[in-house]
Amino acid sequence: MKSLKKSSGYTLMEFLIVIAITAIIFAVVFVSSPNLRRSRELSSTAQGMVAVIRNTQNRSITQENGKTWGIRFQNSTSTNHSYIVFKGSSYASGTVETTYFLKSYIQFSDPSAGLSKDVIFSAISGLPQVSTTVKINLVSNSTVSSTININSNGQIQN
Repeated sequence: MKSLKKSSGYTLMEFLIVIAITAIIFAVVFVSSPNLRRSRELSSTAQGMVAVIRNTQNRSITQENGKTWGIRFQNSTSTNHSYIVFKGSSYASGTVETTYFLKSYIQFSDPSAGLSKDVIFSAISGLPQVSTTVKINLVSNSTVSSTININSNGQIQN
């Protein structure tokens, strides 16, 4: 009777299959990584914008420097899009306090290109003069977006 030897190793074919599967997984992760990173950056930018809007609202409630406060969302066609904190009853007559620029791969889709939106918070109540919606998205994929709502009750939601 012949005795069978047990082999305790992998065949070349099994080894090649494992290498191929690993390469496919790395390729998928490598290709989707920049989009995932930018999507997270968009979300982080929206959260940062909400924090700045709330801070601006609080400055108006406390009447910091004896003024009302507002914020302008500027969809520029020549430079990076920005949002600008100002003190005063309007952007035109107010004083710019801080300008924040969006990253080059993030843009406003609302307000539209070349336009701006101003939100001015009333002193003491912190209520905006008008309800406003601001929307940002990735330049490379406009379906990846985030919307910020400022309603007439002064609530700011992302």
